[in-house]
Amino acid sequence: MKKNKVIIIGICIMILGFICFIIRSVIPTTIAEDGTLQDHFYLVGTGYILIFSGIIVTIIGCITKIIKNHKNEK
Repeated sequence: MKKNKVIIIGICIMILGFICFIIRSVIPTTIAEDGTLQDHFYLVGTGYILIFSGIIVTIIGCITKIIKNHKNEK
């Protein structure tokens, strides 16, 4: 069975989003000598963007696959 490349790409994008959250939780938050907080908070936003865009790409891939299968049945 031929796999849809768009669905695989969407799943990979979602996995990258989850990896951003894992990296964020593993990297420690430190306080610099001047009192500023050194945190990698950008990984949270990046993770959400990747997960939501991966969901959208996967849904679009599924819809196009269903439409193609429906056309082939006729």
